[in-house]
Amino acid sequence: MSNDYKENRNKLADLVKSTPARMPIQEVRPVEVIKPKVEESHVNFWAPSSIMDEVKILSIRTKKSIKQLAIEALTDLIDKYK
Repeated sequence: MSNDYKENRNKLADLVKSTPARMPIQEVRPVEVIKPKVEESHVNFWAPSSIMDEVKILSIRTKKSIKQLAIEALTDLIDKYK
């Protein structure tokens, strides 16, 4: 048994000596810019179903969420009355 161990150890030593060392290639990634989180408030109100249907269709067409559309609409409303 000790012969097998010595043989295996010698084989491993020869393998380590004959094989060139492989260093992992370092991957360079750009630093992600973390946007500061805007404090949000919950908005909850009832709207006519026909308006919500149009908002859902618009959401699909523009590939924006209903939340994004609502924020745009509220921003436009605020700008209108300033």
